[in-house]
Amino acid sequence: METILKKDKFLELFIRVVFVIGLISLSVAIVMFVAYNWDGLSRFEKFAIAQGAFALPILILMFVKNPIIKEVLLFSASILIGANLALIGQVYQSGADSWQLFALWAMLLLPFIYAQKSTSIYLLFIVIVNLSIYLYYDIYRWFYYYLGYSYLLIALALNTIFWLFSVTIKNRLLEVILAIAIIVQATIFAINNITNINSQSWLIIIYLAYMAAIYYFYRVKSLNMFYMQLFIISINVTFIVWASYHIFSKTKGSGAMIISSFIMLGVLMTSSYFSYKWIERLKEEIDD
Repeated sequence: METILKKDKFLELFIRVVFVIGLISLSVAIVMFVAYNWDGLSRFEKFAIAQGAFALPILILMFVKNPIIKEVLLFSASILIGANLALIGQVYQSGADSWQLFALWAMLLLPFIYAQKSTSIYLLFIVIVNLSIYLYYDIYRWFYYYLGYSYLLIALALNTIFWLFSVTIKNRLLEVILAIAIIVQATIFAINNITNINSQSWLIIIYLAYMAAIYYFYRVKSLNMFYMQLFIISINVTFIVWASYHIFSKTKGSGAMIISSFIMLGVLMTSSYFSYKWIERLKEEIDD
C-alpha cells in the first residue's frame, strides 16, 4: 500500500477522485432528471438528453490533452452507456433480463478499455461483469441447483483471471483491490460450505487451494506482508465460523449455551493471539 499512497502522487489521486465523484454525480443527475420527468418528456426528448450526455464527453475528448481529464470523461461516458441501454429497454419494453443489459454494457466497454487503459474503467468493467453473473445466477439458480455454489465459483474464477491480468500489466491499485475481493469471495465460499446443510465437503478443497497458493507465492517464494495479512484474516474468520458452527449447533439448554460461549471465547482469543504473534514474526523477518 505504501507505493500507492506516496506523497507526490496524493494530489493526483485526490484530483481524480474529485473529478470522478463530480462526473458520476452529473451522470446520475441526468438519469434522475429523465426519470423524474418521464411522463412529461417525449420519447425523442428522452433519447436526446441521454445520448447527448453520452456524446458530449466523447466530443470534449478530442480537444483535451490532460490524461486525468481524458480518463474521467471516458469514465463518465462509460457510465452513460448503461443509462442509454436502460432507457432503450424501458422505452421499447424489450423484455430482456437485467443480466443481459449488464452483459451488453460490459461488451460495449471493451473499446473504451482498449482506448484508455484506465484503472477506473477496468474496475467499472469488472464490477459490471460480476453484477451480470450474479443477476444471471439469481434468475436461473433453480435450474442449476445441482452445481451448488455456481455463482461464487464462477465469480471467483473470473476475478482470479482479472487479478492475474492486473499483475501482468503491473497495475498495483487494481491488483490490491482484486486481491481483497478474491480473498473475501473465497472466505464467503468456505463459510457457505461450512454452514450450508447441503454442503459438499470436497468443495472446501477449492478454498484450501487458494490459501495454499497465497502462502506459497507470498510467504515461501517471497514475503509480502499485505497478502499474508489477508491470508491470516481469511484463515481466522473461516476457522472461527467453523468452530462456532460445530460448537453451537450441538448445544442445548441455557447452561450448555453459557459453557459453549466461554469455549468459543477461548477459541477466539487463542486464534487471535497466535495470528498476532505470527504476523509480528513475519515483520521481524522483513526488518532483518
